[in-house]
Amino acid sequence: GSKDISGPHVQLMRASSMIRNPYVDSINVVQAELLKVLRAMPADDSSDLTPELKEIKKVRIDALLLSIKGIAQGMKNSG
Repeated sequence: GSKDISGPHVQLMRASSMIRNPYVDSINVVQAELLKVLRAMPADDSSDLTPELKEIKKVRIDALLLSIKGIAQGMKNSG
């Protein structure tokens, strides 16, 4: 059979990943949905981008940036 030569650091990384993944994965799903919705919105220079849509787009971009920061923080805090 195969011999597991992983030390305590590898076991710690596995445990950390198991704890982190449910949180980071859910943020990732939100991030993917935000990207999909933003890509479907009119371009910034489009005449179809009304002031109301412009504000909605800004809020969605802010949410996307927060999701990126959230995933980065989750990765940083858990290895």
